[in-house]
Amino acid sequence: MLNQQIDNYVVNRNVSGLDSMYGNDFVFSHGSGKVEGKQSWLKSVAKNDYPSRLHDSVKVELHPGIAIVKGKMAIKRVDKDKTAIYRLRYIRVYALRSNRWLLISHNTTEEVHEN
Repeated sequence: MLNQQIDNYVVNRNVSGLDSMYGNDFVFSHGSGKVEGKQSWLKSVAKNDYPSRLHDSVKVELHPGIAIVKGKMAIKRVDKDKTAIYRLRYIRVYALRSNRWLLISHNTTEEVHEN
């Protein structure tokens, strides 16, 4: 599914692949409250190490030209001095543009850290 493919690209630091899957108006609202646009998030992907970002409990609500995706994700991120393991709930919005689904919004609604 497109939703998991996007996060596989994050794990692989495939910035060019991600660039083609996000709308230019993409907004990422993190659980910390930080809000990033597309270019800022792509820079974060290029420098961070995410060994895994796995989705579960995904539900899709389709509307003409819009898909609202709700789900959970288990994430592992390796920082300089520790490994962060956390789970989050999210809402993502995809827009159908030029016959392609593009991610235009990611909103983390809950974030729980295991360590």
